[in-house]
Amino acid sequence: MPLDVFNITNATHQTSSRPIPAEFDIDGYFFRYERHFVYWRWLSNGDIGIVTILHERMHQIDRFREDFGL
Repeated sequence: MPLDVFNITNATHQTSSRPIPAEFDIDGYFFRYERHFVYWRWLSNGDIGIVTILHERMHQIDRFREDFGL
């Protein structure tokens, strides 16, 4: 079953997000949505930008580094 991106975006307002660890030197947040981890950040215009969505089985650190170009 595919993820509903609109529900994920609404979830960013309804879920307690945690900051991305400081060692990544990135301003952003993440939270769990069903069986996924959603990484997001505030855009310069005040909107929420979804950076990446990873299934819980994926290796999060390597994929996170790829998505942020680290």
